[in-house]
Amino acid sequence: MKNLYFTMRLLRRNPLLVFVNVPGLAVGLSVVLLLLVYLDHELSYDKHFETKDRVLRLYGSVKGNNNSSCFPISLRDAYHQIPEDVPEVEAATQILRGWEVNLESETKKFPSMDLLYVDPGFLEVFGKELISGDDKTALIGDKKVVLSSSTADKIFGSPDCVGRIVTISEESFIVTGVMEDLPETTHFNFDLLATMETIKPDRFGGLEFFTYFLIHEDADIDVAGQKIALVNDELSRPWAEQFNREILSGTELLSNIHLHTRADFDLSPKANLTHILIVGGIAFFILLLAMVNFINLYILHSEKRMEEIATR
Repeated sequence: MKNLYFTMRLLRRNPLLVFVNVPGLAVGLSVVLLLLVYLDHELSYDKHFETKDRVLRLYGSVKGNNNSSCFPISLRDAYHQIPEDVPEVEAATQILRGWEVNLESETKKFPSMDLLYVDPGFLEVFGKELISGDDKTALIGDKKVVLSSSTADKIFGSPDCVGRIVTISEESFIVTGVMEDLPETTHFNFDLLATMETIKPDRFGGLEFFTYFLIHEDADIDVAGQKIALVNDELSRPWAEQFNREILSGTELLSNIHLHTRADFDLSPKANLTHILIVGGIAFFILLLAMVNFINLYILHSEKRMEEIATR
């Protein structure tokens, strides 16, 4: 109690310490923490996938007519041919953007649901399991759909909805599984995953599909990426020649897509490294400024305190 009383007296006699020094440091640290939360959010994209260090995504730089564009999409043939020609590939999947669709259950309508079409290897490539449903068969067949857990709760009030029927854009789909929601820090997200067979993907003849490959654990991922790129160059050449274009393929690691992808028109907006570096620099500067101000004012207070002690 005496120590508390002494502290209160000390603070009352030193308003500079109470109203400037400590609050200034607190405000500075609070701002730094908020900036660090933003940085952590941007730097944690796709880090939650168990296979993040073994998944490569295919992209292609299309050159012609004195311009060049980089796209994260490829031909359907890449899904079939590359795993056959590159032994390092353990599994593959493609994603086709389905945009927003209207969904109906037996009693309600749900507009603007995000839909993606995926191949059966989706769960294996990204190291995910279903909450309900069979992992091996849920994404095989025509007009089948896997719901995110939040979508299942919204529509049916429970994840136990396998076998139920939903209507998507006036077509009936059977629910074959429910998957946990992906974190916001994922470069793609969805409410619904429909089977790729539903849209007959082999009828597409252009660059339409986001293509991902799971590489064997004991394989050299850099070598595998080079092989994938070479095979895709050969696959894409006939298509490119139709439009007097040239495609130079490449691959990028799943965990690097948000920060370092060269491609545009992605499934989600990519990060701006310049902004991240600026925010990091601002956070460091504010922290340094807050500490310098605190130390200077504390030294000033200490000198005053030493003068009081010397006088006594």
